[in-house]
Amino acid sequence: MFPYDIHIHSNFSDGDFPPEVVFMRAKSAGLKGIVVSDHNITKQFEIIDELARKNDLWTCQGVEVTGSFEDMDIHILGYSLKFDIRTLNTGLKPIQEGYNERAQIILEKLKINANIDIDFNTLLQSKAAGVVYRYNIAQAIVAVQNMALKDAQKMIGRSGIAWEPYGDWVPKPADIVAMIHNAHGIAVLAHPGDMKRSAHDITQTKQNIESLISELVKHGLDGIEVQHSSHSPGDVTYFKQLAREHNLIATGGSDWHGEIHHPEITMGMAGLTES
Repeated sequence: MFPYDIHIHSNFSDGDFPPEVVFMRAKSAGLKGIVVSDHNITKQFEIIDELARKNDLWTCQGVEVTGSFEDMDIHILGYSLKFDIRTLNTGLKPIQEGYNERAQIILEKLKINANIDIDFNTLLQSKAAGVVYRYNIAQAIVAVQNMALKDAQKMIGRSGIAWEPYGDWVPKPADIVAMIHNAHGIAVLAHPGDMKRSAHDITQTKQNIESLISELVKHGLDGIEVQHSSHSPGDVTYFKQLAREHNLIATGGSDWHGEIHHPEITMGMAGLTES
């Protein structure tokens, strides 16, 4: 187990548990530090310092920003001891609005194609950070239908009856790096080995990843998430090599969301050592 897990999610985005529980769980698991890097929001920043002190854990501010490259979903992590919150929120607002627009389209498709009627405003009000993600919709489907979570997720997944892709509101990777830097943070390409999940042509994935990293290095990319729960030992070796070649920081995190969302992932299964 790694003592520092700097890629963890709470229910402020698409995790299973509130930040209070996340920090308690990390302490119970024997970790020394965590970063709650929720998707496209900063609401978690308001309470993490206090929670870290209560649980005697190291932390910093973290956010995971959604982007797109060559028809692949990509994510870039931003880390800072103290972000310029106003600048960061200005950059994140169009993404948050895009997610909510997408959620409403998905809900409409569910109503038309499956006769499942879920009210968007009710769902939105249940979200502390005011952004609705696909996982939140899957949870709502489970609540109103006699259905397993995995089946609900399939309905709104890529081959599902209510699938809706990202729109033009998804920023380019270079713009995300600039947003994070302008807000006084460092930018890290998240789980590059997992980019193949959304690739239309798997054979092009490695070439696209290398092209993406080379392009982002020109725009000041600071690091690559080398250790990740989805990365094989071969992936770790490969991304360590790319980090060295481009003089980038090698970071790590499990991408833990909770046992309901991702039962195969445990806190600290990927992360950083003391050194």
